[in-house]
Formats: sequence, structure tokens, C-alpha cells
Amino acid sequence: MAKPVDTQEHLMRDAFYGILIGSACGDAYGFFFEGMTADKVSSSGKDILRFHILGPTGFISDDTELLAITARALITSANNDDLLYKHFKKALLAWFFTLPFGIGRGTYQACLKIMCGARHTGSRSAGNGPALRAAIIGAYFFDNRDKMQRVVQANAGITHTDPRAVQAAMYVAALAADATNARMLGTELDWPTTCKRHLEVFCDRQMFKATSRAIDLAAEPAVSQRVAAQEIGTTGFAVHALPWVVYNLCKNQPIDRAICDAVTGGGDTDSNAALVASLIGAARGGASIPPQLYASIDEGPFGPKDLAVLANLLSKAKSTKVVLPRCNWLHMLARNVCLIPVLLFHATMRLVKG
Repeated sequence: MAKPVDTQEHLMRDAFYGILIGSACGDAYGFFFEGMTADKVSSSGKDILRFHILGPTGFISDDTELLAITARALITSANNDDLLYKHFKKALLAWFFTLPFGIGRGTYQACLKIMCGARHTGSRSAGNGPALRAAIIGAYFFDNRDKMQRVVQANAGITHTDPRAVQAAMYVAALAADATNARMLGTELDWPTTCKRHLEVFCDRQMFKATSRAIDLAAEPAVSQRVAAQEIGTTGFAVHALPWVVYNLCKNQPIDRAICDAVTGGGDTDSNAALVASLIGAARGGASIPPQLYASIDEGPFGPKDLAVLANLLSKAKSTKVVLPRCNWLHMLARNVCLIPVLLFHATMRLVKG
């Protein structure tokens, strides 16, 4: 029996919010540790599930902001592919002028090309940027896999053209689509089975082998988190980032434990934790994420309240035209400028401590 429309919309909203707020949690908790090795994360003495940038307040970085920008483009495009890419590029450029934190090389180059009016803006980069944006696309088009694949490929190509980056994004979208479908059906998702099923996405042998190995490692209780991190890799390179995310997904941990485990490996901690948490959020819904995880995240643009609004509008945009509130880019710029000295202080302290 089909579920009532209002129930379907509620479940979709919960899946969308799970992706967005899950990403924000992983991003904010991993932000402080970005670039540290696993040994330095361990020896820092810092509690991973506490914020350390500026007092008790957590801050998101480019990972969640670009995910939210993708969500905004989906809402405003009214399912028109051309408008979707146009709105995403326009918002991407506006975001670029807010001096965002942690922007990757491929995304940085794409922003410069958009600013110069280039038609083809993607660069030959195999970074994890497209994968970090793909979950919300997979969830939105969970019931139309052909369109999902088309949109993910085009969205990835705006910033990255390396096949490994594109295939990583396709894989993440497929996982998010399955997770959203499971939410709609009220069934529990088995991550190892789901991750194995979508290995066919990988035409690149390197991506296939690395992701397959990550699934196998997660099933071996004798393998420690540190050993797995060393073998898989935890950098922002797609061949490291995606398998590390898959490894942590396949352990079927609660979201707070999954964030800790993703950060423990060091490397691109904010991106890895954000992607793990967003996919768990898709499968379990935003309502399952403990409020204390995000209660202290900064409520600026793309903060928890803003993400809740986006999730609600996304669920409505599936069937009707909605009005999207304007994004306060000046507010974001002011916040980023104020935080630059704080981030420079933390970077200097790392250098001093070696």
C-alpha cells in the first residue's frame, strides 16, 4: 500500500535533513583536526566530539556549504537541468567571494574559470569535491536513477573532470539514493551489502580495488582503525577518501561514533567525517541525530536552522514550485573574515608544536 503524500513528504524531508545536518556535524567536528596525521590526532589530547576552533562554538567549512549550495540549486531549478547548472555556477561564484575555508584546488580553479566566463570549468583533478556534493542529488532523484546519474555527472564536471572524482560522486549518489529509498520504505539499510552492490559504478580499476578492499577490511574485527587508515589512506584524493568513508560506513556505527572513527584516521578529517555522517543521516534521518551534536554549531548561513529550512523546501520542490530565501553572502563574508585570524592562530600553534 502506498504511503500518504504527507507521510512521504515528511520522510523525504527527514532524509534530506539527515544528509545536510549529518554533513554539518561531521564537518564541524573534523574541521579542527584537518591535515593532522592519525598520530597527531591521537596525541593532541583533544576530545573529537567537542569544538576547538573558538570556544564551544562549531563551524562548518566548504564541504557542507557546497552541499547546501547544491541543495539550493535543486530547489530553484524546478527540475530543469540547464537551470540547475546555471544556478549552481552562479551560487558557486558568489560563495567564492566570501573567502570560504578549506576550498580544494579543483573547486578553486573552477571558480576562477567561471569568473572569467569560461564554458568548460572543470579541471583534471581527482579530489573528493564532487562526492561531497553528490549525496543530496542522489537523495533528491532516488526515484529516477537515470536523471540522478546525468545530474551527478554534470555537477561533478563543473569542478572536476578526472574519471575517478566523477565515479566517486556517482557511487555516493547511488548510496544516498538507496538510503533514501530505505527511509521511504521504512526498512533498515545494510551498508556492506549496499556498498558491494554499487561497485559496478567504477570503470576505473584503482577505484574498484580500493573500495572493495575497504569493504573487506571493515569485516575483519582484528584490523584496527589505525591500520585500516594506513592501508586505505585518508587524504582528499578520491581513491583514498571514498574507500575510507565506505570502510567507516560498513562498520554500522552510530553517527557520533562514525564521526570519531573517521576523524581518528587523520588526513582530510572534515570532509571524510562530513561524508560518512551525511550518508548515515540519509539512511536514519535527521530525527535520529542527537540534537546535542549540532546544538552548538554556528547559526550563520548554512547553520542548523538554515539547513532545516532547505530540507523542508527540497521535499516540497519535488512536486511544486517553492520560493527560496536569499542567501546572506555578506554575513558569510563577515564571519569568515573574523575567523581568519583565529584559524591562523591555530595553524601557527601547530607549527610551533611540530
